[in-house]
Amino acid sequence: YIDRSNLVLQGSGSGNNGTTIYLPIPMKDMPLAEGLAELNEYLVRYDKRVKSGELFSPFSWTGGIIWTRMPGKRIYPYLEENDQPTPIITHIENGKRGEHNFTAASTETLQSGDLVKLLWFNPLGETSSLLTHMYGEGDFRIGERHWENPERELIQQLVTITEIDGNTIRIKEPLLHDVRAEWNCAIAPAEVQTEIGIEHLRIEFPETEYGGHHLEHGYNAIYLTSTAHSWIRDVHFVNTDNAILSDDCANVTITDIKFSGRRTHYTTHVGKVNHFLVKNMTVDCPTEHSISFNTFSKGSVYTDVDILQTPSLDQHCGTNHQNLFDNIRISANENPLDLFMHGGAGYWKPTHGKFNTFWNIQLTFADNIAQDSVVIKPIKDGPFARFVGFSANRPVKLEYGPNTYFEGVNRTGIAVPSLYEFQLSKRLQSE
Repeated sequence: YIDRSNLVLQGSGSGNNGTTIYLPIPMKDMPLAEGLAELNEYLVRYDKRVKSGELFSPFSWTGGIIWTRMPGKRIYPYLEENDQPTPIITHIENGKRGEHNFTAASTETLQSGDLVKLLWFNPLGETSSLLTHMYGEGDFRIGERHWENPERELIQQLVTITEIDGNTIRIKEPLLHDVRAEWNCAIAPAEVQTEIGIEHLRIEFPETEYGGHHLEHGYNAIYLTSTAHSWIRDVHFVNTDNAILSDDCANVTITDIKFSGRRTHYTTHVGKVNHFLVKNMTVDCPTEHSISFNTFSKGSVYTDVDILQTPSLDQHCGTNHQNLFDNIRISANENPLDLFMHGGAGYWKPTHGKFNTFWNIQLTFADNIAQDSVVIKPIKDGPFARFVGFSANRPVKLEYGPNTYFEGVNRTGIAVPSLYEFQLSKRLQSE
């Protein structure tokens, strides 16, 4: 475990002459980690099984040999009897999505520089205005997890307070959503470690047979929990079940990473987080989910990615929204292509919320694929997506969910190859 801030796990490089961490034993052959006990009980109690009858593995989307954490902190709520009242600092209102200001009932215990969480709750049930705000209106299912436990926050955003003027608070990051009293919006303590780095390493497991989807043995490399303003860079992952998993995190940069070896579940799982950046990434192994915006992911980016095998752009239901797939290069050998194949339970539908964006997606199909046209299997319940620049070496037929915006489909030579880089440049020029 990495249980403290301001720590760097550093090797001498990810290449052949660098530093290799070789991990021969999976998590299933170790004592069950304290942080996985609740999940394991949940899987047994609710009889979560794959189609062949085996129970789900607790290591399928959780846990890692290298694990950042706040000791004793609950990672993810599964069982309601373990819920505790949320430690609210103050309630807030009068904020607009994209802006930086809102008002608080009290600012007595807050100061400039504080790292805090903003919370949005849904006390209004299945017809809540918060759900309309997140998803818009359309003919798609919204799953019952969105309203069945109104005491749990539906959205959280880690932010930095930059200024307090009376009861008005200004934050560094733009608000992901409006801040309204009707949604019981609140400020809570951040409770995160910061300034943790993992870099210049090769992390390798033995070349074993993949256990199966949701039956993973726990060849999991890194699990980031309760971590902010941290990074992973220059790491090569070999023969993992899950290379990078994440929950309860924000503002983490993951760069210059590679995945190889046998089949894996997740390369990078951008989970219950906000403002993750995954950049300069190569996927050269078969996967269940090549890259994933998972349950509760928001405001995050994959950019400059090469997917060389079994491509899928996973959007895993569970209120993932406002995420960006940017400058993605994909090798494919199937027609039709299930590029948007995704996981996620029906009780967390739809596939994603508003404003997930696909920018400059470039596909190269193998020579054995017919030259005339390729069909991309559609997502039917992903509202208000944005496609700008979607091209291939074959004409593609692309359909998507309600209220999707399309521009530059089957056109190459996009003027702005990376929306992320363009926006970063504009922001730096304005500072």
